[in-house]
Amino acid sequence: MAGGAKYWQIRWEAAVKRLELMLLEEMKDQPKVFQLFTADMKHLTSAEQTRVRQINLAPARALDPLEVQKGFIQKLVNEDLKDSGRLIAFAISQRFSVSKIPFWVGFVLFWIWFFIWINTFAILGKPLGAWIAGLAWWDAEVFRFFSFVKA
Repeated sequence: MAGGAKYWQIRWEAAVKRLELMLLEEMKDQPKVFQLFTADMKHLTSAEQTRVRQINLAPARALDPLEVQKGFIQKLVNEDLKDSGRLIAFAISQRFSVSKIPFWVGFVLFWIWFFIWINTFAILGKPLGAWIAGLAWWDAEVFRFFSFVKA
C-alpha cells in the first residue's frame, strides 16, 4: 500500500510540474506569476530548464524573473533553519520522505511478525526458526510461544 502511495505521489508531482510549465508559458506576459514545482532547477530535466529560461526572455519577466538556480529551495530552508538547533536543522534538511516511512515501517514489521510466526511451530521440540536459521538464540525462552510449541 505504501509503495502505491509513493507511485501516485510521484505521478501527481510530475503532472503538476508539467501543468505548471504550460501555465507559465501561457502567462509569460503577465506582470506577476508564481512558481511552485519549477522553482528549483535541481528537480527539472534539461528540457524543462530550457523552457523556464525561454519564459524568462519575455519582457514581463524582466521585472519578475522566474527562479533559475539549482539548490534554490535548499538555500531557503537553510536560511530559515539557521536559528534552529542542530538536531532539528539536520532532521529537516535531510528531507525524510513521509511517503517512504510507511513503506519501511511495514517492511520491518513484516519481518518481525514473520520471525514470531515461524517460532510458533516446533519440530522435535525445537522451534522451527532454530532449525531454519541454525542459531542458538532462536531457542531462547523469550522467543517461545507455548500456544503451539510443546516442549
